[in-house]
Amino acid sequence: MTQDPPNDPQDKPPATPPPTAPDQNQTAETPPLITPEILPGQVILPIPGEKTENAPEETTDQTPKSASEHGIIYHAEIDPLFQDKALENFRASLHGNGVDPKDAEVKSFEGEILEFIAVTVLRLKTKTAHRRQAGKISGPQVLDSEAAVKQAVEKEFSKITHSQDLIKRIKDVIIQRPDKGFGLKDRFIKLPFLHRDFVVYEPCKTCHSKGKMPCNRCAGRGRENCPRCRASGTEVCPTCGGRQYISGPNGQKQHCIRCNGQGRMPCSVCNQRRQVPCTACKGAAIITCKQCNGHAWNSVVYMVEIDAFANFEYEKEKLPDKIVAQIEIMDEKQREQHIQFTPVIMGREHERDNIVIPYQIRVPHANVVFKIKNLEVPAFMFGLQAMLLGTPSYLEKIMAPGIKSLQKAGKGQGDIAEELKKAGRYKTLRHIILAASRQGHGRALLTVLKNNPVGLSEDSAQKLILLADRALRLITKKPRIYGTISGTLGAGGLYAAYFYALRAPLLTAVKMPVINPLFDGLIFIIGAALAVMSVKYFAAHAMHKALDALTRGEKKKQRLAKAARQGNWAVGGAVLAFMTAAISTLFTTAPSPDWLLKIAHILM
Repeated sequence: MTQDPPNDPQDKPPATPPPTAPDQNQTAETPPLITPEILPGQVILPIPGEKTENAPEETTDQTPKSASEHGIIYHAEIDPLFQDKALENFRASLHGNGVDPKDAEVKSFEGEILEFIAVTVLRLKTKTAHRRQAGKISGPQVLDSEAAVKQAVEKEFSKITHSQDLIKRIKDVIIQRPDKGFGLKDRFIKLPFLHRDFVVYEPCKTCHSKGKMPCNRCAGRGRENCPRCRASGTEVCPTCGGRQYISGPNGQKQHCIRCNGQGRMPCSVCNQRRQVPCTACKGAAIITCKQCNGHAWNSVVYMVEIDAFANFEYEKEKLPDKIVAQIEIMDEKQREQHIQFTPVIMGREHERDNIVIPYQIRVPHANVVFKIKNLEVPAFMFGLQAMLLGTPSYLEKIMAPGIKSLQKAGKGQGDIAEELKKAGRYKTLRHIILAASRQGHGRALLTVLKNNPVGLSEDSAQKLILLADRALRLITKKPRIYGTISGTLGAGGLYAAYFYALRAPLLTAVKMPVINPLFDGLIFIIGAALAVMSVKYFAAHAMHKALDALTRGEKKKQRLAKAARQGNWAVGGAVLAFMTAAISTLFTTAPSPDWLLKIAHILM
């Protein structure tokens, strides 16, 4: 229910204004609230930190749990300083655009400060994960079973939602954030001090709580077949190789002395026992259980995280549509800049699973009409910085002569450089031309709208950027062609030097034929890049010469221009020059690339 001030202060005693919490962000420019009339049945929630005659020193009222229960909107008289700030912002948009900003004035200004209560609702959520670890670990709280863990989690949750100290600590975490929790939407907030760990000890089922188990490799026998003789007890004689004979004097065969002509001899590893100690258990027949690492017990650690999801709520349907629309499209940082908000404490501000942080919100806004010469410009002023919204594209009318020059330049009429110079006398058009020369259309549009937030619509800015880009392409068309020719010739010279002078010594030094095509490809890429850079350099030189008058006063930093379609031509020219240089080696003494010889063989 919206309250208005009484018509005649002498008819009834003045009502008590809603006290405001101390606000470190509030400046001297922000005016106090108008005292509202308190009708029968209304409840004004007092805010601690400021005492009045009718307000109790301590608050015991139950705070509503959502913004929808705060049906009170207050209207305050707006400080005249906001009108001055709005005029200052309007004049800033006129600066450098062909008119004297001092000629601008405010024709009408109708505004107020809206004050209402908004809340950030914190909904506590529980997340449980577990891991298994060998042995009985210490540290976490020990419980008997998984069911006991669930009961402990429920107990912890209940403890949090019923503990004023923990709730205060949670709220302190939010209030200490840079944004103080204001305007958060579906934001997950970690609360590490509410995280708990529990552990349940379980006997190891793999080893039946013994920590040891029979060796799998030897099946608990402690021995395994000899890997050298494969349990035969003998091995091939290393002297005769199992042939039983060796070469004697005069090439005659004689029985192998080492194996006595048997071709085999006792195994040198197992000494004819056919088995050796198991390599896994070292003959012990048992091994340490890998599941419990020999501890006979395992620990199941449950990690419980109780965190908060934050959502900002307020009485949207009782606020002007323009106010709601602007609050909704703003991000958290913008809300902090344009809306005055103060966290307040009003008593028990929580319910099951939810914690509520209320804020006292103050939003200055106004409908204002500016006048510059014979032109009237309506606008909607919003926020502490007197941001201007909803203005028509008035800069188009003010910059009409400059836009006409830009149109002529975009159509190639007259001296393009001179027409761009005329258009550049207007600050906004100068921003557009320079942005179009340095960025693509999308980024240029963002840059222009950021530098000119008022007085130029997005559609108008886009059309002017296209005109500027077209003019710049025309002014750099011939230089780009010269750059294409120069770059192609340069790339051809590089390729000729490579194939006829550098390639042979390089491949001889490397001695790795497999990577020879990599060198060829690298040289091609370097030549193509040089060709494209040549196009950009020629275009940048021409553009720098044409835009010199527009960049005076700026820090001169040489920027390469866009290569446009001539960049593709330069790459095509580099391909042609590369293939010409490579094919020419087929008819000379220079070594030809293997890949080229294969292609020639296929074509032949």
